[in-house]
Amino acid sequence: MKGYPFRLAIISVLIMIVNFMIDSYIFKDFSLIFTYWVVPFFYLVTILGHNWLLNIIKTQAKSFPTWYMLSVIIKIFLYFVCAIAYVWFNREQAKEFLITYFIVYLCFTVIEAITLSRIARKK
Repeated sequence: MKGYPFRLAIISVLIMIVNFMIDSYIFKDFSLIFTYWVVPFFYLVTILGHNWLLNIIKTQAKSFPTWYMLSVIIKIFLYFVCAIAYVWFNREQAKEFLITYFIVYLCFTVIEAITLSRIARKK
């Protein structure tokens, strides 16, 4: 699905715009600067995982649920390790970072799950 990376890029830009607005108007004294690397990180991991799963759907459609669950476990582990590493080195921003990280994670996960379920149903 060629439109998925573009749609995901649009959503990534929207998340970053919302973050900029929050930084500019709500938290004027406190910046959520980490969002500017979190969103591209999630975008990259999601696109790579999505492309891998598309190849699985094409070649091994019957085993797709197994591979999908494996990809979810790998991504959750990767996200968890990155979150823990950031919080370990930036403890003063831990709460704000984890809230933002979780919101971005939910956005990307929901979009990917909806897209992949539509593709899998067609196959």
